[in-house]
Amino acid sequence: MPEMHAASAEQHTMHAGLFGGNILTHRDRIGDDGTYDELAEELGITGIRYPGGAVTEFYFDISDPDRASGVHPHTGEEHTLIPYSSFLSWAADTNMPVTVVIPTREFLSEDTDENGDRFPEFDEALLRGFIRDTVTGAYGDAEIEGFEIGNEYWGSGEMSSVEYGRLSSEMAAIIDDELDSLGQGEISIITQVGASHGFADLSLDYDHLGTGEEQLQAVALDYGLLLNSEDHLYNGGGVNWTKIANELVMKEFDTPEERDALDAIAAHVYSKAPVFPGSRHFVLNSIEQTWLQDHPDLEIFVTEWNQKAHTDAFDAEEDYGLKQAAEMLYIVDEMSDRGVDIAHVWPLQQSAKSALSYGHDFEELSPAGEMFKMMRENLPGKQQIDLATDGSDGEPSADVLSFYGDNELVVYVMSRSEGTTMEDLGMNAIIADYDHLEITRLGVEAGQSPGSTQSNAEIDILDPSEYYVDGTIQADLDGFEIMQLVFSDVVLTPEVEALIEGGVDDPEPILPPIDPVEPEEPEEPDEPGAEADAEGAGLAVEAIFAAAIVPLFLLLVA
Repeated sequence: MPEMHAASAEQHTMHAGLFGGNILTHRDRIGDDGTYDELAEELGITGIRYPGGAVTEFYFDISDPDRASGVHPHTGEEHTLIPYSSFLSWAADTNMPVTVVIPTREFLSEDTDENGDRFPEFDEALLRGFIRDTVTGAYGDAEIEGFEIGNEYWGSGEMSSVEYGRLSSEMAAIIDDELDSLGQGEISIITQVGASHGFADLSLDYDHLGTGEEQLQAVALDYGLLLNSEDHLYNGGGVNWTKIANELVMKEFDTPEERDALDAIAAHVYSKAPVFPGSRHFVLNSIEQTWLQDHPDLEIFVTEWNQKAHTDAFDAEEDYGLKQAAEMLYIVDEMSDRGVDIAHVWPLQQSAKSALSYGHDFEELSPAGEMFKMMRENLPGKQQIDLATDGSDGEPSADVLSFYGDNELVVYVMSRSEGTTMEDLGMNAIIADYDHLEITRLGVEAGQSPGSTQSNAEIDILDPSEYYVDGTIQADLDGFEIMQLVFSDVVLTPEVEALIEGGVDDPEPILPPIDPVEPEEPEEPDEPGAEADAEGAGLAVEAIFAAAIVPLFLLLVA
Protein backbone atom coordinates (compact mmCIF):
# COMPACT_ATOMS: atom_id res chain seq x y z
CA MET A 1 0.00 0.00 0.00
CA PRO A 2 1.45 3.40 -0.96
CA GLU A 3 2.15 5.60 2.07
CA MET A 4 1.66 9.26 1.26
CA HIS A 5 4.17 11.87 2.43
CA ALA A 6 4.19 15.64 2.05
CA ALA A 7 6.88 16.60 -0.45
CA SER A 8 6.34 20.38 -0.49
CA ALA A 9 3.83 23.11 0.28
CA GLU A 10 3.04 25.89 -2.15
CA GLN A 11 3.15 29.52 -1.06
CA HIS A 12 0.13 30.68 -3.01
CA THR A 13 -3.30 30.28 -1.46
CA MET A 14 -6.39 29.45 -3.49
CA HIS A 15 -8.87 32.32 -3.51
CA ALA A 16 -12.44 32.90 -4.62
CA GLY A 17 -11.38 35.16 -7.48
CA LEU A 18 -10.32 32.09 -9.46
CA PHE A 19 -13.96 31.01 -9.81
CA GLY A 20 -15.48 33.67 -12.03
CA GLY A 21 -17.23 33.02 -15.33
CA ASN A 22 -18.09 34.46 -18.74
CA ILE A 23 -21.50 35.59 -19.91
CA LEU A 24 -22.25 35.74 -23.64
CA THR A 25 -24.50 38.68 -24.42
CA HIS A 26 -25.79 37.12 -27.65
CA ARG A 27 -26.74 33.72 -26.18
CA ASP A 28 -27.11 33.78 -22.41
CA ARG A 29 -30.24 35.18 -20.79
CA ILE A 30 -30.98 36.33 -17.24
CA GLY A 31 -34.16 36.76 -15.22
CA ASP A 32 -37.43 35.67 -16.78
CA ASP A 33 -35.77 35.33 -20.19
CA GLY A 34 -33.33 32.56 -19.29
CA THR A 35 -31.43 30.49 -16.76
CA TYR A 36 -27.90 31.92 -16.76
CA ASP A 37 -28.42 33.60 -13.40
CA GLU A 38 -29.64 30.34 -11.86
CA LEU A 39 -26.60 28.50 -13.19
CA ALA A 40 -24.19 31.18 -11.95
CA GLU A 41 -25.71 30.90 -8.48
CA GLU A 42 -25.55 27.10 -8.52
CA LEU A 43 -21.88 27.16 -9.48
CA GLY A 44 -21.00 29.86 -6.97
CA ILE A 45 -19.58 32.17 -9.65
CA THR A 46 -17.61 35.00 -8.03
CA GLY A 47 -17.31 37.47 -10.90
CA ILE A 48 -18.55 37.91 -14.47
CA ARG A 49 -16.80 38.95 -17.67
CA TYR A 50 -19.18 40.86 -19.96
CA PRO A 51 -20.13 40.86 -22.81
CA GLY A 52 -18.00 37.76 -23.46
CA GLY A 53 -15.15 37.16 -25.86
CA ALA A 54 -15.51 37.50 -29.63
CA VAL A 55 -19.03 38.87 -29.17
CA THR A 56 -17.40 41.98 -27.73
CA GLU A 57 -15.67 42.74 -31.00
CA PHE A 58 -18.62 41.75 -33.18
CA TYR A 59 -21.63 43.17 -31.32
CA PHE A 60 -20.74 45.46 -28.39
CA ASP A 61 -20.94 49.17 -29.20
CA ILE A 62 -19.80 51.59 -26.49
CA SER A 63 -21.74 54.39 -28.23
CA ASP A 64 -24.94 52.40 -27.67
CA PRO A 65 -24.23 49.74 -25.02
CA ASP A 66 -27.91 49.22 -24.29
CA ARG A 67 -28.74 48.12 -27.81
CA ALA A 68 -30.97 45.05 -27.74
CA SER A 69 -29.69 43.43 -30.93
CA GLY A 70 -26.62 43.33 -33.13
CA VAL A 71 -25.58 42.15 -36.59
CA HIS A 72 -22.47 40.06 -37.13
CA PRO A 73 -20.09 42.12 -39.30
CA HIS A 74 -19.07 39.18 -41.51
CA THR A 75 -22.10 36.91 -41.68
CA GLY A 76 -24.93 39.44 -41.40
CA GLU A 77 -26.59 37.26 -38.78
CA GLU A 78 -28.65 39.21 -36.24
CA HIS A 79 -28.62 38.34 -32.54
CA THR A 80 -30.60 39.52 -29.54
CA LEU A 81 -28.27 40.98 -26.90
CA ILE A 82 -28.39 41.54 -23.16
CA PRO A 83 -28.45 45.34 -22.77
CA TYR A 84 -25.60 46.74 -20.68
CA SER A 85 -27.97 48.28 -18.12
CA SER A 86 -29.89 45.04 -17.69
CA PHE A 87 -26.70 43.13 -17.07
CA LEU A 88 -25.13 45.65 -14.68
CA SER A 89 -28.37 45.97 -12.72
CA TRP A 90 -28.46 42.20 -12.26
CA ALA A 91 -24.78 42.17 -11.30
CA ALA A 92 -25.45 44.88 -8.72
CA ASP A 93 -28.44 43.01 -7.28
CA THR A 94 -26.35 39.84 -6.91
CA ASN A 95 -23.16 41.57 -5.68
CA MET A 96 -21.30 40.20 -8.70
CA PRO A 97 -18.03 41.98 -9.61
CA VAL A 98 -17.73 42.67 -13.34
CA THR A 99 -14.86 42.74 -15.80
CA VAL A 100 -15.95 44.77 -18.83
CA VAL A 101 -14.38 44.02 -22.21
CA ILE A 102 -14.05 47.10 -24.41
CA PRO A 103 -14.22 46.47 -28.19
CA THR A 104 -11.19 47.41 -30.28
CA ARG A 105 -11.67 45.96 -33.77
CA GLU A 106 -12.92 49.21 -35.31
CA PHE A 107 -10.53 51.53 -33.45
CA LEU A 108 -7.78 51.55 -36.11
CA SER A 109 -7.25 53.80 -39.12
CA GLU A 110 -6.40 52.70 -42.64
CA ASP A 111 -2.99 54.41 -42.46
CA THR A 112 -0.06 52.02 -42.15
CA ASP A 113 3.67 52.11 -41.51
CA GLU A 114 6.36 50.46 -43.64
CA ASN A 115 5.50 47.05 -42.16
CA GLY A 116 1.80 47.41 -42.97
CA ASP A 117 0.73 47.97 -39.35
CA ARG A 118 -2.14 50.42 -38.78
CA PHE A 119 -2.44 53.24 -36.25
CA PRO A 120 -5.10 53.96 -33.59
CA GLU A 121 -8.08 56.06 -34.60
CA PHE A 122 -10.99 56.31 -32.18
CA ASP A 123 -13.20 58.82 -30.41
CA GLU A 124 -11.45 59.67 -27.14
CA ALA A 125 -14.46 61.56 -25.81
CA LEU A 126 -16.67 58.53 -26.49
CA LEU A 127 -14.28 56.21 -24.64
CA ARG A 128 -14.04 58.58 -21.68
CA GLY A 129 -17.81 58.92 -21.58
CA PHE A 130 -18.31 55.16 -21.56
CA ILE A 131 -15.83 54.71 -18.72
CA ARG A 132 -17.35 57.59 -16.76
CA ASP A 133 -20.94 56.41 -17.19
CA THR A 134 -19.99 52.85 -16.26
CA VAL A 135 -18.20 53.64 -13.01
CA THR A 136 -20.61 56.36 -11.88
CA GLY A 137 -23.61 54.03 -12.13
CA ALA A 138 -25.37 55.44 -15.17
CA TYR A 139 -25.95 51.86 -16.37
CA GLY A 140 -26.22 50.23 -12.95
CA ASP A 141 -24.39 50.19 -9.64
CA ALA A 142 -22.38 47.01 -10.13
CA GLU A 143 -18.83 46.73 -8.80
CA ILE A 144 -16.44 47.14 -11.74
CA GLU A 145 -13.40 44.95 -11.24
CA GLY A 146 -11.58 45.84 -14.41
CA PHE A 147 -11.67 47.07 -17.99
CA GLU A 148 -10.15 44.60 -20.45
CA ILE A 149 -8.95 46.18 -23.68
CA GLY A 150 -10.35 44.00 -26.45
CA ASN A 151 -10.72 40.27 -26.92
CA GLU A 152 -8.05 38.15 -28.61
CA TYR A 153 -6.60 40.83 -30.83
CA TRP A 154 -5.12 38.12 -33.04
CA GLY A 155 -8.59 36.62 -33.68
CA SER A 156 -11.79 38.59 -33.32
CA GLY A 157 -9.80 41.82 -32.90
CA GLU A 158 -8.35 41.29 -36.39
CA MET A 159 -5.04 43.04 -35.78
CA SER A 160 -1.32 42.46 -35.46
CA SER A 161 0.71 42.61 -32.25
CA VAL A 162 2.11 46.03 -33.16
CA GLU A 163 -1.37 47.36 -33.90
CA TYR A 164 -2.72 46.04 -30.63
CA GLY A 165 0.23 47.44 -28.70
CA ARG A 166 -0.30 50.88 -30.20
CA LEU A 167 -4.02 50.81 -29.53
CA SER A 168 -4.03 49.26 -26.06
CA SER A 169 -1.29 51.55 -24.75
CA GLU A 170 -3.14 54.65 -25.93
CA MET A 171 -6.49 53.42 -24.61
CA ALA A 172 -4.96 52.40 -21.27
CA ALA A 173 -3.58 55.89 -20.66
CA ILE A 174 -6.93 57.50 -21.45
CA ILE A 175 -8.90 55.06 -19.29
CA ASP A 176 -6.45 55.54 -16.43
CA ASP A 177 -6.70 59.31 -16.63
CA GLU A 178 -10.50 59.15 -16.61
CA LEU A 179 -10.61 56.72 -13.68
CA ASP A 180 -8.18 58.86 -11.69
CA SER A 181 -10.31 61.94 -12.28
CA LEU A 182 -13.27 60.04 -10.83
CA GLY A 183 -11.36 58.70 -7.83
CA GLN A 184 -11.67 55.14 -9.19
CA GLY A 185 -8.00 54.28 -9.58
CA GLU A 186 -8.45 50.89 -7.92
CA ILE A 187 -10.25 49.51 -11.00
CA SER A 188 -7.84 47.37 -13.03
CA ILE A 189 -6.88 48.28 -16.59
CA ILE A 190 -6.08 45.08 -18.43
CA THR A 191 -4.18 44.52 -21.67
CA GLN A 192 -3.81 41.21 -23.50
CA VAL A 193 -0.82 38.91 -23.54
CA GLY A 194 0.92 38.70 -26.90
CA ALA A 195 0.17 35.88 -29.33
CA SER A 196 1.50 34.86 -32.72
CA HIS A 197 -1.28 33.21 -34.64
CA GLY A 198 -4.34 34.26 -36.64
CA PHE A 199 -4.08 37.86 -37.76
CA ALA A 200 -0.92 38.29 -35.67
CA ASP A 201 1.01 35.34 -37.11
CA LEU A 202 4.29 37.10 -37.77
CA SER A 203 5.99 33.88 -38.84
CA LEU A 204 4.15 33.98 -42.17
CA ASP A 205 6.23 36.96 -43.21
CA TYR A 206 9.53 35.23 -42.46
CA ASP A 207 9.07 31.51 -43.11
CA HIS A 208 10.77 31.87 -46.50
CA LEU A 209 14.04 32.45 -44.66
CA GLY A 210 16.05 29.31 -44.08
CA THR A 211 16.92 29.29 -40.38
CA GLY A 212 15.65 30.64 -37.10
CA GLU A 213 18.74 32.81 -36.82
CA GLU A 214 18.03 34.41 -40.18
CA GLN A 215 14.42 35.00 -39.20
CA LEU A 216 15.46 36.63 -35.93
CA GLN A 217 17.83 38.98 -37.71
CA ALA A 218 15.16 40.01 -40.19
CA VAL A 219 12.51 40.61 -37.52
CA ALA A 220 14.94 42.59 -35.38
CA LEU A 221 15.78 44.81 -38.34
CA ASP A 222 12.16 45.35 -39.38
CA TYR A 223 10.80 46.12 -35.90
CA GLY A 224 13.75 47.58 -34.03
CA LEU A 225 13.94 44.76 -31.48
CA LEU A 226 16.97 43.38 -29.66
CA LEU A 227 16.73 39.64 -30.32
CA ASN A 228 19.19 36.80 -29.72
CA SER A 229 19.20 33.06 -30.22
CA GLU A 230 19.54 32.27 -26.52
CA ASP A 231 16.34 34.09 -25.55
CA HIS A 232 14.27 33.87 -28.73
CA LEU A 233 14.91 30.41 -30.20
CA TYR A 234 13.57 27.11 -28.93
CA ASN A 235 16.00 24.27 -28.36
CA GLY A 236 14.93 22.80 -31.69
CA GLY A 237 15.97 25.97 -33.52
CA GLY A 238 12.51 27.39 -34.14
CA VAL A 239 11.69 31.01 -33.35
CA ASN A 240 9.77 31.78 -30.16
CA TRP A 241 7.24 33.91 -31.99
CA THR A 242 5.08 34.25 -28.88
CA LYS A 243 7.88 35.96 -26.98
CA ILE A 244 8.46 38.29 -29.91
CA ALA A 245 4.74 39.07 -30.05
CA ASN A 246 4.80 40.04 -26.38
CA GLU A 247 7.84 42.24 -26.90
CA LEU A 248 6.10 43.98 -29.80
CA VAL A 249 3.07 44.77 -27.64
CA MET A 250 5.24 45.85 -24.70
CA LYS A 251 7.36 48.08 -26.95
CA GLU A 252 4.35 50.30 -27.64
CA PHE A 253 3.92 51.13 -23.94
CA ASP A 254 6.65 53.70 -24.43
CA THR A 255 5.58 56.63 -22.24
CA PRO A 256 5.42 56.88 -18.44
CA GLU A 257 1.68 57.53 -18.63
CA GLU A 258 1.06 54.38 -20.65
CA ARG A 259 3.25 52.19 -18.46
CA ASP A 260 1.76 53.57 -15.25
CA ALA A 261 -1.76 53.01 -16.57
CA LEU A 262 -1.36 49.27 -16.91
CA ASP A 263 -2.53 47.15 -13.98
CA ALA A 264 -2.97 43.64 -15.36
CA ILE A 265 -2.32 41.22 -18.22
CA ALA A 266 -5.14 39.09 -19.64
CA ALA A 267 -4.52 35.54 -20.85
CA HIS A 268 -6.67 32.67 -22.07
CA VAL A 269 -5.73 29.18 -20.89
CA TYR A 270 -7.16 26.28 -22.89
CA SER A 271 -5.42 23.09 -21.87
CA LYS A 272 -4.61 20.17 -24.16
CA ALA A 273 -3.10 18.21 -21.27
CA PRO A 274 -2.40 15.37 -20.81
CA VAL A 275 -1.76 15.03 -24.56
CA PHE A 276 0.29 18.25 -24.47
CA PRO A 277 1.08 18.91 -20.78
CA GLY A 278 2.84 22.19 -21.56
CA SER A 279 -0.38 23.75 -22.81
CA ARG A 280 -1.55 24.10 -19.22
CA HIS A 281 1.12 26.66 -18.42
CA PHE A 282 2.46 27.89 -21.78
CA VAL A 283 0.68 31.26 -21.75
CA LEU A 284 1.38 31.84 -18.06
CA ASN A 285 5.05 31.11 -18.74
CA SER A 286 5.09 33.68 -21.52
CA ILE A 287 3.75 36.32 -19.12
CA GLU A 288 6.44 35.48 -16.57
CA GLN A 289 9.19 35.59 -19.18
CA THR A 290 8.15 38.94 -20.67
CA TRP A 291 5.73 41.28 -18.91
CA LEU A 292 6.62 40.36 -15.33
CA GLN A 293 10.33 40.80 -15.98
CA ASP A 294 9.84 44.55 -16.36
CA HIS A 295 6.57 44.94 -14.44
CA PRO A 296 6.61 42.42 -11.56
CA ASP A 297 3.61 43.98 -9.81
CA LEU A 298 1.17 43.40 -12.68
CA GLU A 299 -1.91 41.36 -11.89
CA ILE A 300 -2.81 38.35 -14.03
CA PHE A 301 -6.38 37.93 -15.28
CA VAL A 302 -7.16 34.61 -16.98
CA THR A 303 -10.35 35.81 -18.60
CA GLU A 304 -11.11 32.48 -20.32
CA TRP A 305 -10.01 29.01 -19.27
CA ASN A 306 -11.02 25.38 -19.57
CA GLN A 307 -9.98 22.17 -21.26
CA LYS A 308 -9.66 22.91 -24.94
CA ALA A 309 -12.68 21.92 -26.99
CA HIS A 310 -11.67 22.72 -30.57
CA THR A 311 -8.81 20.28 -31.06
CA ASP A 312 -8.05 16.95 -32.69
CA ALA A 313 -6.25 15.90 -29.51
CA PHE A 314 -9.51 14.88 -27.81
CA ASP A 315 -12.57 12.82 -28.68
CA ALA A 316 -15.95 14.38 -27.87
CA GLU A 317 -17.32 11.23 -26.24
CA GLU A 318 -14.16 9.96 -24.56
CA ASP A 319 -12.02 12.87 -23.37
CA TYR A 320 -14.32 15.32 -21.58
CA GLY A 321 -16.76 14.60 -18.75
CA LEU A 322 -14.83 13.25 -15.77
CA LYS A 323 -11.51 13.60 -17.57
CA GLN A 324 -12.22 17.28 -18.08
CA ALA A 325 -13.25 17.56 -14.42
CA ALA A 326 -9.82 16.32 -13.35
CA GLU A 327 -8.06 18.63 -15.79
CA MET A 328 -9.98 21.61 -14.42
CA LEU A 329 -8.52 20.89 -10.99
CA TYR A 330 -5.03 20.85 -12.47
CA ILE A 331 -5.67 24.15 -14.27
CA VAL A 332 -6.99 25.86 -11.13
CA ASP A 333 -3.98 24.57 -9.20
CA GLU A 334 -1.65 25.87 -11.92
CA MET A 335 -3.33 29.28 -11.92
CA SER A 336 -3.08 29.53 -8.14
CA ASP A 337 0.57 28.48 -8.20
CA ARG A 338 1.33 31.16 -10.82
CA GLY A 339 -0.34 33.90 -8.78
CA VAL A 340 -3.36 34.46 -11.04
CA ASP A 341 -5.55 37.15 -9.49
CA ILE A 342 -8.83 36.73 -11.38
CA ALA A 343 -10.10 33.90 -13.60
CA HIS A 344 -13.28 33.45 -15.64
CA VAL A 345 -14.17 29.95 -16.82
CA TRP A 346 -15.66 29.45 -20.32
CA PRO A 347 -18.36 28.41 -21.06
CA LEU A 348 -21.04 28.10 -18.40
CA GLN A 349 -24.00 26.96 -20.49
CA GLN A 350 -23.52 26.08 -24.15
CA SER A 351 -23.84 23.13 -26.50
CA ALA A 352 -20.07 22.79 -26.30
CA LYS A 353 -17.89 19.82 -25.36
CA SER A 354 -16.44 21.69 -22.38
CA ALA A 355 -19.60 23.35 -21.01
CA LEU A 356 -20.34 23.34 -17.28
CA SER A 357 -24.00 22.86 -18.19
CA TYR A 358 -24.79 21.39 -21.59
CA GLY A 359 -27.32 23.30 -23.68
CA HIS A 360 -28.75 26.82 -23.52
CA ASP A 361 -31.17 26.30 -20.64
CA PHE A 362 -29.76 25.19 -17.31
CA GLU A 363 -31.25 21.92 -16.07
CA GLU A 364 -28.26 20.20 -14.48
CA LEU A 365 -24.51 20.53 -14.19
CA SER A 366 -22.22 18.52 -16.41
CA PRO A 367 -19.54 16.39 -14.71
CA ALA A 368 -17.11 19.28 -15.16
CA GLY A 369 -19.69 21.67 -13.75
CA GLU A 370 -20.07 19.54 -10.64
CA MET A 371 -16.29 19.54 -10.23
CA PHE A 372 -16.15 23.32 -10.57
CA LYS A 373 -18.81 23.63 -7.87
CA MET A 374 -16.92 21.26 -5.56
CA MET A 375 -13.71 23.24 -6.01
CA ARG A 376 -15.46 26.57 -5.50
CA GLU A 377 -16.98 25.35 -2.24
CA ASN A 378 -13.85 23.77 -0.80
CA LEU A 379 -10.62 25.25 -2.18
CA PRO A 380 -10.59 29.01 -1.43
CA GLY A 381 -8.33 29.76 1.52
CA LYS A 382 -6.22 26.64 0.99
CA GLN A 383 -2.72 25.99 -0.31
CA GLN A 384 -1.60 22.86 -2.07
CA ILE A 385 0.43 20.24 -0.23
CA ASP A 386 2.25 18.13 -2.79
CA LEU A 387 1.94 14.47 -1.84
CA ALA A 388 4.35 11.74 -2.89
CA THR A 389 5.40 8.23 -1.95
CA ASP A 390 8.87 6.85 -1.35
CA GLY A 391 8.17 4.22 -3.99
CA SER A 392 8.92 1.29 -1.70
CA ASP A 393 5.29 0.18 -1.65
CA GLY A 394 4.51 1.08 -5.23
CA GLU A 395 3.01 4.15 -6.82
CA PRO A 396 -0.73 4.88 -6.59
CA SER A 397 -2.77 4.04 -9.65
CA ALA A 398 -4.81 7.20 -9.11
CA ASP A 399 -3.79 10.86 -9.08
CA VAL A 400 -3.80 12.42 -5.61
CA LEU A 401 -3.91 16.16 -4.85
CA SER A 402 -4.36 17.79 -1.44
CA PHE A 403 -5.01 21.31 -0.17
CA TYR A 404 -4.87 22.69 3.38
CA GLY A 405 -6.19 25.83 5.06
CA ASP A 406 -8.62 27.03 7.74
CA ASN A 407 -8.08 23.79 9.68
CA GLU A 408 -9.38 21.76 6.74
CA LEU A 409 -7.59 19.27 4.53
CA VAL A 410 -9.15 18.54 1.14
CA VAL A 411 -7.88 15.48 -0.73
CA TYR A 412 -8.80 14.51 -4.29
CA VAL A 413 -8.26 10.94 -5.50
CA MET A 414 -8.81 10.75 -9.26
CA SER A 415 -8.95 7.52 -11.24
CA ARG A 416 -6.90 7.57 -14.41
CA SER A 417 -8.14 4.30 -15.87
CA GLU A 418 -11.27 3.11 -17.63
CA GLY A 419 -11.77 0.17 -15.31
CA THR A 420 -12.42 -0.08 -11.60
CA THR A 421 -9.72 1.38 -9.35
CA MET A 422 -9.25 -0.06 -5.86
CA GLU A 423 -6.65 2.11 -4.18
CA ASP A 424 -5.47 2.17 -0.56
CA LEU A 425 -3.54 5.30 0.38
CA GLY A 426 -1.89 5.61 3.76
CA MET A 427 -2.32 9.09 5.29
CA ASN A 428 -0.76 8.62 8.74
CA ALA A 429 2.28 10.68 7.77
CA ILE A 430 -0.08 13.55 6.87
CA ILE A 431 -2.97 13.49 9.35
CA ALA A 432 -2.50 13.20 13.12
CA ASP A 433 -6.16 13.73 14.02
CA TYR A 434 -9.42 15.22 12.75
CA ASP A 435 -12.93 15.90 14.01
CA HIS A 436 -15.14 15.30 10.97
CA LEU A 437 -14.80 13.75 7.52
CA GLU A 438 -17.06 14.16 4.51
CA ILE A 439 -16.43 12.01 1.43
CA THR A 440 -17.98 12.74 -1.96
CA ARG A 441 -17.60 10.71 -5.14
CA LEU A 442 -18.16 12.28 -8.55
CA GLY A 443 -19.12 9.90 -11.35
CA VAL A 444 -21.60 9.50 -14.17
CA GLU A 445 -24.81 7.56 -14.51
CA ALA A 446 -24.32 3.82 -15.00
CA GLY A 447 -23.87 2.85 -18.63
CA GLN A 448 -22.90 6.36 -19.76
CA SER A 449 -19.50 7.44 -21.00
CA PRO A 450 -17.28 8.92 -18.27
CA GLY A 451 -15.62 11.01 -20.99
CA SER A 452 -18.69 12.85 -22.29
CA THR A 453 -19.99 16.26 -21.23
CA GLN A 454 -23.50 15.05 -22.03
CA SER A 455 -23.32 12.17 -19.54
CA ASN A 456 -25.38 12.72 -16.40
CA ALA A 457 -23.20 13.52 -13.42
CA GLU A 458 -23.78 11.57 -10.21
CA ILE A 459 -22.74 12.74 -6.74
CA ASP A 460 -22.54 10.09 -4.03
CA ILE A 461 -22.04 10.94 -0.35
CA LEU A 462 -20.01 8.07 1.08
CA ASP A 463 -19.80 6.64 4.59
CA PRO A 464 -16.41 7.66 6.06
CA SER A 465 -16.27 4.50 8.17
CA GLU A 466 -16.13 2.45 4.96
CA TYR A 467 -13.72 4.58 2.95
CA TYR A 468 -11.28 5.91 5.58
CA VAL A 469 -10.12 3.18 7.92
CA ASP A 470 -7.21 3.41 10.39
CA GLY A 471 -5.60 6.31 8.57
CA THR A 472 -6.05 4.76 5.12
CA ILE A 473 -8.12 6.09 2.25
CA GLN A 474 -9.85 3.13 0.64
CA ALA A 475 -10.79 4.48 -2.75
CA ASP A 476 -13.25 2.46 -4.79
CA LEU A 477 -13.62 4.22 -8.12
CA ASP A 478 -15.12 3.33 -11.48
CA GLY A 479 -13.57 4.69 -14.66
CA PHE A 480 -12.17 8.21 -14.15
CA GLU A 481 -14.29 8.86 -11.07
CA ILE A 482 -13.13 11.45 -8.54
CA MET A 483 -13.26 11.14 -4.76
CA GLN A 484 -13.16 14.26 -2.59
CA LEU A 485 -12.35 13.94 1.11
CA VAL A 486 -12.79 16.98 3.38
CA PHE A 487 -11.19 16.58 6.82
CA SER A 488 -12.50 19.27 9.22
CA ASP A 489 -10.71 20.47 12.37
CA VAL A 490 -7.77 18.47 11.16
CA VAL A 491 -4.46 18.20 13.01
CA LEU A 492 -1.55 17.67 10.67
CA THR A 493 1.60 15.83 11.66
CA PRO A 494 4.47 18.02 12.93
CA GLU A 495 6.46 17.31 9.76
CA VAL A 496 3.68 18.65 7.55
CA GLU A 497 3.09 21.65 9.81
CA ALA A 498 6.77 22.55 9.59
CA LEU A 499 6.66 22.20 5.82
CA ILE A 500 3.68 24.56 5.57
CA GLU A 501 5.27 27.14 7.84
CA GLY A 502 8.48 27.04 5.84
CA GLY A 503 6.82 27.11 2.42
CA VAL A 504 8.72 26.66 -0.83
CA ASP A 505 10.04 29.01 -3.44
CA ASP A 506 7.97 29.56 -6.55
CA PRO A 507 9.01 27.20 -9.34
CA GLU A 508 11.13 28.55 -12.14
CA PRO A 509 9.20 29.22 -15.35
CA ILE A 510 9.33 26.24 -17.68
CA LEU A 511 10.42 27.17 -21.19
CA PRO A 512 8.87 24.84 -23.76
CA PRO A 513 11.86 22.75 -24.85
CA ILE A 514 11.30 22.47 -28.58
CA ASP A 515 7.99 23.70 -29.92
CA PRO A 516 5.30 25.94 -28.43
CA VAL A 517 2.12 24.28 -27.20
CA GLU A 518 -0.16 27.26 -27.50
CA PRO A 519 -3.68 27.44 -28.93
CA GLU A 520 -3.44 27.70 -32.68
CA GLU A 521 -7.06 27.92 -33.69
CA PRO A 522 -10.27 29.52 -32.46
CA GLU A 523 -12.47 27.56 -30.10
CA GLU A 524 -15.29 25.62 -31.70
CA PRO A 525 -18.88 26.80 -32.15
CA ASP A 526 -21.43 25.45 -29.72
CA GLU A 527 -23.82 24.55 -32.49
CA PRO A 528 -23.60 24.05 -36.26
CA GLY A 529 -23.52 27.32 -38.15
CA ALA A 530 -22.94 29.52 -35.12
CA GLU A 531 -19.81 31.49 -34.45
CA ALA A 532 -17.81 30.54 -31.39
CA ASP A 533 -16.89 32.74 -28.50
CA ALA A 534 -13.75 31.47 -26.89
CA GLU A 535 -10.07 31.36 -27.66
CA GLY A 536 -10.69 33.39 -30.78
CA ALA A 537 -13.46 34.66 -32.96
CA GLY A 538 -15.00 31.35 -33.96
CA LEU A 539 -15.81 30.12 -37.40
CA ALA A 540 -16.17 33.59 -38.85
CA VAL A 541 -12.59 34.55 -38.06
CA GLU A 542 -11.32 31.03 -38.70
CA ALA A 543 -12.73 31.31 -42.21
CA ILE A 544 -11.22 34.76 -42.67
CA PHE A 545 -7.76 33.57 -41.82
CA ALA A 546 -7.84 29.92 -42.84
CA ALA A 547 -5.29 30.27 -45.62
CA ALA A 548 -3.67 33.49 -44.34
CA ILE A 549 -4.16 35.01 -47.79
CA VAL A 550 -7.89 35.75 -47.84
CA PRO A 551 -8.46 39.52 -47.84
CA LEU A 552 -9.94 40.83 -44.61
CA PHE A 553 -12.82 42.53 -46.37
CA LEU A 554 -14.45 39.30 -47.58
CA LEU A 555 -17.86 38.44 -46.26
CA LEU A 556 -17.71 34.99 -44.76
CA VAL A 557 -20.08 32.11 -44.35
CA ALA A 558 -19.99 30.82 -40.77
